[in-house]
Amino acid sequence: MLFSVGLRRNQFRVRHHIEMNTEYLITFVNSFVIRNRRARFLEFLASKRRYNDFLNELLHDPRHFDPRVIVELPGNEQTIHHVLSQLRALGGGETAYMVGDCGEFEDGHTGNLETLLHTCIGSMEDALVYCLKGNVAYYEGHEGFRLILRAVPN
Repeated sequence: MLFSVGLRRNQFRVRHHIEMNTEYLITFVNSFVIRNRRARFLEFLASKRRYNDFLNELLHDPRHFDPRVIVELPGNEQTIHHVLSQLRALGGGETAYMVGDCGEFEDGHTGNLETLLHTCIGSMEDALVYCLKGNVAYYEGHEGFRLILRAVPN
């Protein structure tokens, strides 16, 4: 099911998502979002009705990410092999959590890291593949942004 009624221009459209894992998402926000914007994102997560607002704001604008956590990927390093190697080198395990929809995987899907990356890299869909182990993530935006996010001590 696609939610699209009453959406503002450029607002995120999400299929009926699997139940969100609030624990993962709170950890993500506290690890990767700029400190002065965290409270806003945590407020969105406190209400299931505001979850689409959470996705819309988080996935449409990489400026919400703390610059200290961003690992930019040069064009020649935006391949599945390189991204997977980077995430594993930073402590990412075999399991990942999907934030946003990408290909056949819906928001909230937990699955194999490599499988999720194969679907998302190059898709230009607004999505995050969050590694449960290692607190690292891959972000791809509709404007071609491709970033690795790795947590840094606060």
